[in-house]
Amino acid sequence: MAKDSDLISRSRLPGWVIRSLQAGGLQRLGDVAAMPDTQLLKLAGIGPRALGLIRAEIDRWGSSTPPPDAGKGKDHSHA
Repeated sequence: MAKDSDLISRSRLPGWVIRSLQAGGLQRLGDVAAMPDTQLLKLAGIGPRALGLIRAEIDRWGSSTPPPDAGKGKDHSHA
């Protein structure tokens, strides 16, 4: 189950970007993060400026929220 912190409406994105993403049927940053830039740019109201804001917010969100499979299959030892 996704956490509320993943909701686009709770992000630091400007309102106009949030509305454009929601109008495109998106509600969660995780879903937006999985989309290629070319697909995001097809959404009404999303251009290069909005895309930069979106990717920066995803980076910020991603650095504070580890993915559900964090640590699986990776060796994080400091040997």
